[in-house]
This record gives sequence, structure tokens and C-alpha cells, in this order.
Amino acid sequence: LAAELGVVCIEDRDAPATAADVDAVVVGADAISTGAFVNKVGTRVLGEAASRAGTPFFVVAESYKWLPDAKSVTADGAFETTPNALVTNFLSDGTFRA
Repeated sequence: LAAELGVVCIEDRDAPATAADVDAVVVGADAISTGAFVNKVGTRVLGEAASRAGTPFFVVAESYKWLPDAKSVTADGAFETTPNALVTNFLSDGTFRA
């Protein structure tokens, strides 16, 4: 997909260190609520790195993932919440939310 879009895809482990060197950071989400979104572990660190660097941080997710109260969806530690305050904008198939 990255090649089709003409963008660079950076490995997860390298992403926080490169947040200052890119035009934008784009991640997905497993669930989104009014205060935070749920995604795999490491997303929060990436969002914080983007925020420190002044790099826009976008979340792309289908509209059905907007839930009243998104919480961690597994007990195995594979997912975490990331504050919506770190997000520049949410992009969806439906309504765009800031």
C-alpha cells in the first residue's frame, strides 16, 4: 500500500525515532472513544514522539470503531490506549472527527 501511495512505510520498532523526520504519522485503531483510542502496544510512544517533534499524527479507522468507552481489548498486553489529545485528526469512512 505504501508503494502505491508513494510514501515510506517505517518498521514499528523504528517509528518513534523517525517521527521528526517524516511529514506525518498515520496509524490505525481497534476502537476509539471520546478520550482515547485503542491500538497495539507502541502506538502511545509513537504519538508522544510525533507530538514532541510537531509532526501531525493521524488515526485512520472505520466509523464502526467509534465506541462509547474504548478500553483495552485483551488482557495479554498486546493493546494499549493512546490519548486522543495526541491526535491531529481522525480519518474515517464516515464523519471526520478532530
